[in-house]
Amino acid sequence: MSGPDPKRTCRHFGFDPDQIQGNRARTMIGLKTREGSKAMRKRARFSSLPTARGTIARAAYARALGARLEVEPLLKSSSLTPQQLRNSQVRVPVKNQIKFLSLVAKELPDPFLGIHLAEGIELREMGLTYYVIASSETLGDALRN
Repeated sequence: MSGPDPKRTCRHFGFDPDQIQGNRARTMIGLKTREGSKAMRKRARFSSLPTARGTIARAAYARALGARLEVEPLLKSSSLTPQQLRNSQVRVPVKNQIKFLSLVAKELPDPFLGIHLAEGIELREMGLTYYVIASSETLGDALRN
């Protein structure tokens, strides 16, 4: 065996290779070469792109379908699939969600699309985040909690 898989080991212990200090620490998790370290950092960066529940993207998808827009090209341009937006359990990459919302907004004649979409969202679907916000007196309190 050639040693532990760096990607798996990093993920298992919950840290990023960029945060590891010194050669000993790198060697402990299998990052024995400079090239291996660079590849590991690159993979860690892309695997840690933020995702979201996709609630607003799903609302925009439903609105676009209701308006009879051709959603397939919009989804493709956003690197999303209909299956991702139909399944509320699937998290959506934030970058893709933003792109999709922008494209839908350009196609629909609603200058207040974001507000109108948000009006139809059940905030309790946000889970724990909703309850923290709802139980806070001010936005500042919610952010601190």
